[in-house]
Amino acid sequence: MEHRADELPAVGEVLPVRVGHGLADARHVARIVRAPLLAQRGVVLVRAAAGVLVADSGLRVVGCPAAHALEDIRARGDRLRPQRLGREGRGHLGGHDAGQPFGHRRLDERAAAERRDGRLGDINYFKVVSGTVKEGDDLINMTTGTKERIAQLYAVAGKNRTKVTELRAGDLGATVKLKGTRNGDTLNEKDCDYVFPGIKYPNSRFRTAVRAVNKGDEEKMAEVLYRMHEEDPSLLVEYSKELKQMILSGQGEFHLNTMKWRIEHNDKIQIEFYAPKIPYRETITKYAQADYRHKKQSGGAGQFGEVHMVIEPYEEGMPEPTTYKIGGVDSKMSIKGKEEYDLPWGGKLVFYNCIVGGVIEARFMPAILKGIMEKMEEGPLTGSYARDIRVCIYDGKMHPVDSNEISFRLAGRHAFSEAFRKANPKILEPIYDVEVLVPDEDMGDVMGDLQTRRAMIMGMDADSGFQKIKAKVPLKEMQRYSTALSSITGGRATFTMNFAGYEKVPSEVQEELLKAYQETDDDE
Repeated sequence: MEHRADELPAVGEVLPVRVGHGLADARHVARIVRAPLLAQRGVVLVRAAAGVLVADSGLRVVGCPAAHALEDIRARGDRLRPQRLGREGRGHLGGHDAGQPFGHRRLDERAAAERRDGRLGDINYFKVVSGTVKEGDDLINMTTGTKERIAQLYAVAGKNRTKVTELRAGDLGATVKLKGTRNGDTLNEKDCDYVFPGIKYPNSRFRTAVRAVNKGDEEKMAEVLYRMHEEDPSLLVEYSKELKQMILSGQGEFHLNTMKWRIEHNDKIQIEFYAPKIPYRETITKYAQADYRHKKQSGGAGQFGEVHMVIEPYEEGMPEPTTYKIGGVDSKMSIKGKEEYDLPWGGKLVFYNCIVGGVIEARFMPAILKGIMEKMEEGPLTGSYARDIRVCIYDGKMHPVDSNEISFRLAGRHAFSEAFRKANPKILEPIYDVEVLVPDEDMGDVMGDLQTRRAMIMGMDADSGFQKIKAKVPLKEMQRYSTALSSITGGRATFTMNFAGYEKVPSEVQEELLKAYQETDDDE
């Protein structure tokens, strides 16, 4: 029997169909009620004037919602997810238990993304993994333990959002005004404690420095960048105190160019990319001695402090200092105190108080240490952090009236700088472990390119028609490597890079760096 569009079949009525199942059956039911086909796999959903016909794979009618439900279903969009229904209205929806009715109030919800809308504020996109989520539900963020209320629900199609009252397992939706939920968090009802594992994002492959064209937009630009990081965690934003640059890291040049376009067109901030500085380190390779007297008279109490020190390279497990040759004479060190510091930028500073006879009072030793640390934060060679140094303060002078902490801080700072320059200083550069997966036919070109980047090839492995190249490459030489590799291989190669450590730069590279730093100082 054929039904008119306004006379839908009753629940339990068997529809006449041709032999067979699948798409042909679905189309046949659509013709019976003269309505468009909405889904064609597992079940049949056909929209008609008075509601939605739901039929199982045998085309026995198992559900026919009333007309007032049509608006809610239409709001979810015509591309409804196929739902395989069983007997008595029970079924399986994504992660939903087939033995539970749809009204069961267990919920697993995964926050997948976040973005900001000028009218609604922060919008959280999520997938309902099991159960049903409705407006007004109170859920628990399993990452932070805080309670979140689902105030509004939206079905999303591109930039269009349609308000709905509930979403079921398998649905993708959005909500607003979540207080502390971020990418990858799991929201549950209080009776469910399942937590999805965190999302592991790929390591960055492209980095650049960024600044606003107009200096007045710097603060606004930083706010936009940190907001975009929350929306896209694979975009890393960091202000480097050492380099004095805002550094962006992403998956490639196109990734960052897309972000730049959004900032300039959506937020109306003109920005520019430029080459990022390299976080070099400075160290020494031999022992050296230096002394410095700070003396200043300007009427009234003056300033006076004199410090004598020896510095040498620090290595883990090395013996305590005993004797140094100072002025051609062996001088024995009498250790009164030792302080060892793990530096925030890597490496160590070991500070010895070897003063005898009270020529410098113990209360001035922290000031001397502070002066040394100040200079290590801005190395004498290129202004980079210094590391792995052992310092012995063995002599000095003070004045009963004019000596103070400022005097010894400045004396310690200048004595350390002078000794550092005498100790055959070297610049260290960051080295990365790089793995390149490249087609066999492009192997030679990629190897040649790596060699021009001062790479040290550590090995090669075959992998299903590809070659995996393992190498150690200086960070300086990896600038724009993702673009170069794509050009060489036609986009067929990929690579990963992870920080390995610091190594000394070649002498010619150090000369270039020293010259560039000297020119910068002269300009300032």
